Amino acid sequence: MESYYVVNSTKEKDELFTVIDAESLEEVQAIFRIRYKEEVEKMGSGDSFYFFSAKEELKFDESNRLIFPDGGMIGMHSI
Repeated sequence: MESYYVVNSTKEKDELFTVIDAESLEEVQAIFRIRYKEEVEKMGSGDSFYFFSAKEELKFDESNRLIFPDGGMIGMHSI
């Protein structure tokens, strides 16, 4: 089992939304769609959820924007 960060990205800021433990990226995305259906339905235009392996610590700059980890993003949910 591996841990995955879910980062909520809006026009104003990025923030760690949750951490999900799963066997694969596909499982993370399925868990996310079920557990956080209401949040997904409330998403505004341009809002996104990014998925990252939790092998590296997430870092944010002074403007609350995510500094993408070296491993990069492994998934995304946006409208």
